[in-house]
Amino acid sequence: MLAAVFPNLDARLWWSPSGDPAGPYLGDATYRACVSEPTPTPPPITVVWDYLERYPFDVPRPDLAPSTRGITGLPTYVRVVPPDPVSARIASPLGGWIDIELGVGAVTVDWGERRVSFAPDAWHLLAGYPDGAVHHTFETRGTHTIVVAYAWSVRWRIGGGVWQPIDVPPTARTTRYPVDEVVGRRTS
Repeated sequence: MLAAVFPNLDARLWWSPSGDPAGPYLGDATYRACVSEPTPTPPPITVVWDYLERYPFDVPRPDLAPSTRGITGLPTYVRVVPPDPVSARIASPLGGWIDIELGVGAVTVDWGERRVSFAPDAWHLLAGYPDGAVHHTFETRGTHTIVVAYAWSVRWRIGGGVWQPIDVPPTARTTRYPVDEVVGRRTS
């Protein structure tokens, strides 16, 4: 077999059964040099993070009752409706599928004076006034800070394998809530 490599790195290969460089030749061919490097395949977690970066993680939208201002000694109720869970299947860069599941794993209500958290099986308590059970009675007047947060639960797996959790920061909404005090007066 005879070969020649050119300055541009193309190569010519040929074979002469007689061994004579002048021929006759069998299998005479020129091979072009590779001008680009192969692109490495990203790991599957990169594809998962790309999906999560585009996902619009909802921020809670609590409804308070009374809606504009509370009154000391009377309960203020909160209504929160978490988004439905999402399941997605995306193509893996290594072939096959990647399953992703995400949803709200807990809702936390911080009244400023106390904090309560609810798992999905207790979300019915967040129905608001008059059916809900989540309320707080402020004892002092002033502007209070109420924070409602979603703790997200995210996991992924490749091709039906073991689920892998991913930590995602919670999303929260802060509401400044004025509370008035009603004082009764005795009139004769």
